[in-house]
Amino acid sequence: MTRTLRALVGRTFELGHLVDRWANAKASKGGAVLILGEAGIGKSRLAVELAYIARADGADVLRIQAARQRANSDLYPIVAYVHDAADVRPTDPDGIRAAKISAMISRGSSFELTTAMLDALVELGATTDGGLDDRQSPRIRRDVLFGTLLDGLARATASRPVLLIVEDAQWLDPSTVAFLRQLVLRAENLHLLIGITARRDFEPDWIEAKSSSIVVLTRLNAVDSVALTTMVAGSTRLTPSERQSVVERSEGVPLYIEELAGAHLTLDKLGAAVTGVPESLQDALLARLEQLGGAKSLAQICAAYGRRFSHEIGALLWDVVRGDDAQANYVQAIERLMTAEILRPAPVVVGSIYTFRHALLQDTAYESLSALERLGIHATIAAALETLSRSSGTAQPEILAYHYDLADMPFEAGAYRLEAGKAAARRGSVVEAITEFKLGIASARRAAETTDCEPLLFELYKNLGPAIMAHRGYSSDDALGAFREAQRRLHLSRSSVDHVHVLLGRFNVHFGRGELAKALEVAQQADDALAMGYGGYPVLRGQALCMMGRFVDARRALEDALAKYNPDLDARSGLFCQADVVATSFLAKTEFALGHWVRSSELTKTAMAMARQQGHPIALAIASMGEMFFATESGDIELARKLCDAALVHATQHDLSNYVLWNSFYGQALSLSVDPGAAIVGMERILKQAADAGTGLFRSTHLGLLGAAYGIVGQHNVALARIEHAIDTAQATLNLDVMPTLYRFRAKTFVALMRMSEADHDLEMAWSIATAQSARTEALRAATAHARLLKDSERGRQAFERLAAIYSWFDQRHPLPDLAQAKRVLNAFDDSSGAVNTL
Repeated sequence: MTRTLRALVGRTFELGHLVDRWANAKASKGGAVLILGEAGIGKSRLAVELAYIARADGADVLRIQAARQRANSDLYPIVAYVHDAADVRPTDPDGIRAAKISAMISRGSSFELTTAMLDALVELGATTDGGLDDRQSPRIRRDVLFGTLLDGLARATASRPVLLIVEDAQWLDPSTVAFLRQLVLRAENLHLLIGITARRDFEPDWIEAKSSSIVVLTRLNAVDSVALTTMVAGSTRLTPSERQSVVERSEGVPLYIEELAGAHLTLDKLGAAVTGVPESLQDALLARLEQLGGAKSLAQICAAYGRRFSHEIGALLWDVVRGDDAQANYVQAIERLMTAEILRPAPVVVGSIYTFRHALLQDTAYESLSALERLGIHATIAAALETLSRSSGTAQPEILAYHYDLADMPFEAGAYRLEAGKAAARRGSVVEAITEFKLGIASARRAAETTDCEPLLFELYKNLGPAIMAHRGYSSDDALGAFREAQRRLHLSRSSVDHVHVLLGRFNVHFGRGELAKALEVAQQADDALAMGYGGYPVLRGQALCMMGRFVDARRALEDALAKYNPDLDARSGLFCQADVVATSFLAKTEFALGHWVRSSELTKTAMAMARQQGHPIALAIASMGEMFFATESGDIELARKLCDAALVHATQHDLSNYVLWNSFYGQALSLSVDPGAAIVGMERILKQAADAGTGLFRSTHLGLLGAAYGIVGQHNVALARIEHAIDTAQATLNLDVMPTLYRFRAKTFVALMRMSEADHDLEMAWSIATAQSARTEALRAATAHARLLKDSERGRQAFERLAAIYSWFDQRHPLPDLAQAKRVLNAFDDSSGAVNTL
């Protein structure tokens, strides 16, 4: 194997660490090593040395590189690798791109990783937005893609070790960072080493993994600086004093030494006269640019475009900078940039990819432009790319937005930020989507000084709200702020779907926080907004009324919602599920409260069948909680545990943070009979997490269940404090559906504390509230508990008659345990041996 690189200087310890890590990877103890240091310190050079060693061992070496201009293009380094491998060109329409990738897959590859990556990206739309399944959540689409890529890497390492080099990680997009996090954790048992170069401010959270290590490159000492200067200068005309100047001016930065000491060699190649040593790296690079002639303009415009550009993009930009000079030759200009060591060597042919040899070289070329020149060049690049996008049918809105921003054309930038954010959201890259929408809002506000940007701002805020909710949960202040801003501009839209989308967003924030009065207010606004054309949108009112304990009104609204259901009104944004599933699920809960258990059971099954047919993650989450709720109420705790576990897995997979918290809490509550102490610790922890996340819905229920749990282990004073907190919370948030239950829980605690009169009072309250709510199920439970308490008192007969009356209303053939308990208490009044004085 022939080497063209000069020997590595001053990195013996660092290289030794990399060699050790590579030896571990070959022994199936893989992981990641992060190579940190300032620009020009030699990170890439060290990675190249590692790659040489790996190839000598017969390994596959894969290299991907981030780019400053693509720091918000999701999975850009991976997609760029795939496009290079499949010979995808910027001018290729989407259909041609897919055909090239499919052709490469069909040809097969000895490098299995390549095939796996290409297959995943074709199937999941990383090369195009077309063909994505609306019913599949963005999170699941991304997880499937990540899983396919991870499996491909694992298979590749089974036959030979793999070295993955990730360059310039400080500019990685969030999705690639998330992928690397999973890859680093999985690499522990693979023949895989991930070498990551980055500047010092890159601090990924996964670097603390036991399979990860860090190498920090410092500046060379004086001895090593002299050695490298001598090696670079070679037989040049540098005098000893000039070599000493190189050592002093470079301050131990290897790139500076190479450029300052090698300036003579490079300028000699360009036919330029050289005198002395440049004062600085920038002077050395500028002197080189000045000797390029017409190629200097190409270097400048390509530097504005990005560190990496294709032959075709370069030619497109060359046509702009050469103007009327018909004699100018693009190929010669590219070759001259390579001779000057501005670009890395590459074949100068159609399909080639050209790269600035170092980011500092790109920066110098760009900074040699005046501020006015930069504005014009970015406008020129944006216009050229826009033309290319229209002709080829491809779209890179985030790149167009980037250049329009730097061209000081904020309206155009904002419009493309909107498109970029929507595309990222469809692909499951919600962090990138949020960034694009926020950048678009900033651009639109700048443009508002001269242009009417209110319609654009409406679209940006309308899309920002769901993206924030998908990332941070239903209770986010930022999400609420985005929806409020969108609602302020609703008059700009004539679309009923827009109205539903925005008001539904606000409703879900308030509902998720447990702010039921505000939720009901927004629900009424949504109903009123659609009253004219669609007869209203009562599903939201039904949800709020159900949680407020207004069950009769809730049933009326939910049945009305099902009767008026119009699928065209569903905001299918990947976040909100269809209203018929929501209405059916909440109607099942409402009917159970009203005592219609058979209908509740039927509706619970119907809601799950609908959710499965639709495949929407939130629809399935809502229906799953309904199933778990009914199994618990039916006394089948084992089934309830299984359903709760499945619901938690589903919520976790789909990143439904509120549902993760809720199902986690119920999972702990359902394990009280197994290990009550551990369950209580878990319930306390999850309650705190929910409070920190601002998730207030079900909080009063959860506090009540926690209080009941403390009662199980005999800590009755703690139980009383938790239950009273629950009652206060329910009253403050109007989450009144749970009030009869909470009074029953407190009554049981009073009995344990021998405070019988207070228990009597609370059970009377539970009965009264349940009766006022028409909540016959809770009325039956309150009457049963009260009859037990008063059996041997002078009011026992009255309690018996109350229980008998409510018991007779129900179909006694129903297997729910509440009826069996009530029957036992009724029988006890006729059987003196069955007398009890406890709940």
